[in-house]
Amino acid sequence: HPTETVKREIKEELGITASFLDELPFFITVTQTINTDAEHTDVSLWYLLEGKEDKKLTIDKKEMSNYHWISFEEVLALDKKILDPHMHRFMNKLLSVRLF
Repeated sequence: HPTETVKREIKEELGITASFLDELPFFITVTQTINTDAEHTDVSLWYLLEGKEDKKLTIDKKEMSNYHWISFEEVLALDKKILDPHMHRFMNKLLSVRLF
């Protein structure tokens, strides 16, 4: 089940326990990959999880080299080319439902 995958992956990749705001996906995207040897279509389920920016994460160095928190405003100001292609739509939806 996708929520079990989220629980497993967040524990493996960030070293924390998933605390869902809702166990249903908040956002679903379909993205055609480019610039890879094996082009394919990614279907992504985006979940909202509770977190605290002062919580220390233990990252999986095979998945990422580092992390840092940025504000909603900083995400929206970033060039869309350096983020997930759906990130700005996700952020706008998140802000429109006023959960934060």
